[in-house]
Amino acid sequence: MRPFPPREEMKTAMKATRPPRDTFLPFFEPQIGEEEIREVVDTLRSNWITTGPKTRRFEAAFAHYVEAPGALSANSWTAAAHTALLALGVGPGDEVITTPMTFCATANIIEHVGATPVFVDVEPDTLNIDPEGVARAVSAQTKVILPVHYAGHPVDLDPIEALAREHGITIVEDAAHALPARYKGRMIGAGPNLAAFSFYATKNLTTAEGGMLTGDPAFLDRARIFTLHGMSNNAWNRYDRKGTAHYEVVTPGYKYNLTDMQSALGLHQLERLAAFQRRRREIVARYTGAFAEIPELEIPVERADVEHAWHLYVIRLNLEGLTVDRDTFSEALKARNIGTSLHFIPIHLHPYYRDKYGFQPVDFPVAYGNYLRIVSLPLHPGLSDDDVEDVISAVLATVERYRGKARSVPVEAKTDAAPAEEKSAEGRGPGSAGAGASMSGQCFRIYLSPPHITGREPAALAEVVRSHWIAPVGPKLAEFESRVAKRVGVARACGVVSGTAALHLSLRALGVGRGDRVLCPTFSFVAAANPILYLGAEPVFIDSERKTWNMDPDLVAEHLEDSAKSGSLPKAVVVADIYGQCADFDRLRAACEPFGIPILEDAAEALGATYKGRNAGGLGDLAALSFNGNKIITTSGGGMVMSERPEWIKKVYFWASQAKEPGLQYVHAELGYNYRLSNVLAALGLTQLESLDTFVRLKRRIFERYVEGFADIPGISWMPEPEGWMSTRWLTCMVVDASVTGVSAIALCEHLHSLGIESRPLWKPLHEQPLYRDAGHRTTGFARSLAECGLALPSGSNLSGPDQEAVIDAVRKRLPGVR
Repeated sequence: MRPFPPREEMKTAMKATRPPRDTFLPFFEPQIGEEEIREVVDTLRSNWITTGPKTRRFEAAFAHYVEAPGALSANSWTAAAHTALLALGVGPGDEVITTPMTFCATANIIEHVGATPVFVDVEPDTLNIDPEGVARAVSAQTKVILPVHYAGHPVDLDPIEALAREHGITIVEDAAHALPARYKGRMIGAGPNLAAFSFYATKNLTTAEGGMLTGDPAFLDRARIFTLHGMSNNAWNRYDRKGTAHYEVVTPGYKYNLTDMQSALGLHQLERLAAFQRRRREIVARYTGAFAEIPELEIPVERADVEHAWHLYVIRLNLEGLTVDRDTFSEALKARNIGTSLHFIPIHLHPYYRDKYGFQPVDFPVAYGNYLRIVSLPLHPGLSDDDVEDVISAVLATVERYRGKARSVPVEAKTDAAPAEEKSAEGRGPGSAGAGASMSGQCFRIYLSPPHITGREPAALAEVVRSHWIAPVGPKLAEFESRVAKRVGVARACGVVSGTAALHLSLRALGVGRGDRVLCPTFSFVAAANPILYLGAEPVFIDSERKTWNMDPDLVAEHLEDSAKSGSLPKAVVVADIYGQCADFDRLRAACEPFGIPILEDAAEALGATYKGRNAGGLGDLAALSFNGNKIITTSGGGMVMSERPEWIKKVYFWASQAKEPGLQYVHAELGYNYRLSNVLAALGLTQLESLDTFVRLKRRIFERYVEGFADIPGISWMPEPEGWMSTRWLTCMVVDASVTGVSAIALCEHLHSLGIESRPLWKPLHEQPLYRDAGHRTTGFARSLAECGLALPSGSNLSGPDQEAVIDAVRKRLPGVR
């Protein structure tokens, strides 16, 4: 997420000390210079004031600027995009997938051609259309996907383009906000898709009114016919010296052409666009620096692989910390002479679409939930530094005026903090049970891995409660199980109350019982071993390998060979995917299969990770997931058992439901448990699952920023990620060589805790825990070294850029001789 203002600027939020403005600051003012005026005057003095040579020049210059193969001008974005649908032959019976979080024109053009709009909810961070939702919405009738680059932040195009190629669907990008923006290095408009731009008065480049369609020149030549009454030769060709007055109407077209008067503006606006964008970014950096540490405000994001066009700067109000709603907040800014806007009222809330298609507000919960709290602040290159300071002051003053009492109490850092391993609770953080209770009564400001609540969850929970399906059965639970199984790539899944319960039932399904032995990683959370004891079996702990930090396959092979010689093979092997990274399952299987030993994969931290192209959770004979509050996705508490073997999952269902035999009477022939996940929590899981890829991407970017932040410091290394692996980076884990850095990992942990920053030493080896000191183990000392020198840094997917900078600053200042 970028841009980040200088670190020093982010340390202290600006105080709202400026008095209100005397004059009103409009939300937007177009920037028209003398060059544009002279060009328009020149056009008036020429013989071409409608579509002519300057329009052709503008089309060519625009195509060159955005690196597009060709460009077709139109008199509005609506005209450009409508033309695209017409030329593609979209009509009655066809479906066009788009987002509700956009201006009505995006949907209106679909109605204009007689097709059906199919809305897909948006991602919680960018408010762009969710690619996973697009995949679910594709049908045999889908003709076009129409993604919107909301506020100028590019949509995640790769998965959508792959889907379009697979199904033969055309993409028409709504790039009204996206000039100039880049996605993974390429300009929006330069890719293989059609893209429609807007030059309305408020846009980053204006022709007063106007638009442009970019794409393949051959397609644009066909489309051009629709922009001027459907004539085979346009006005330029008819009135040119080499043209002819004869023309034919080949289709009932429209009066959509852009004039030379408008193109005259566009030519010089295009020349000034780079300067406009530099100023926009300066303003964005100032806003971000002022608002980033205000808990009542959520600032917009810029993902690492894009360049944001910053057409809009949309803040989101954290309404739970304010005593007013969004509209009152906006009116308060207006009272201080600051103009704002609303982008957007979601399409499904407008009477036409609501009534025609029967939409409810919660049908698209992310769009609806964010609509209730978004405010667009003034952002254009004509703003002076004083204007920007006036906006900042007004926003901060309004926050202060309406701040809830609970939010006005500052967090005080304690100095008597003890190591996190001893006193900090799992899954603590805003929105989770026990938030605020931690070491020595300290309330952390920056948590290790708090739940990432997207805004969709309240509506999902309200919906399921209203349905009365709140018991440990119901349609949401069945859907959650099905979707997780599909995502992982296994046949069946059973939702249970925790990851520990999932491990317990999985071991029982594998036949583990009293007197058996089970191999288990020593470098893991204790839940990987405790269920072995539940069943009366004995754990045997195996050390980690350096390549992955996971269970060492060579040690497993050695132990199994020795066990076979003594006739005492273990019943199963539990393999944990440590800190979100998969173990080397090919080598582990090679060790286990000759002896017929099944593998139980503990993928509690690894949902979303991959190993040689395969998904975590689908690598063992059975697998267990966790949805605890600190995991990649959460159901508050919860877990899941997964397998390709339906008979195992059937037994897990049975035991998790109190082992009740079929029939009306309550008959129990086996010991069961009240282990089923509730329908309510499954509804929460479904909303979280939609953001899984986003959460993983954010965690991986957090890891990358930490690596960048300490790249110049010798003695610090990181958990490796071998080629062919993709970790979730559930926690960013650093190893501190105290002999080089001059400070130990535990000292850094204590220092961070004194500043209100939660961190943790890495797992203490289980064979050294008092409970397991007498257990068998095969170790090399590597896990012990990780525990002594390792530290997990704050890694929540909702960790803000400024908070991460604060963590980096705090660590660097504790290192002797480092600035």
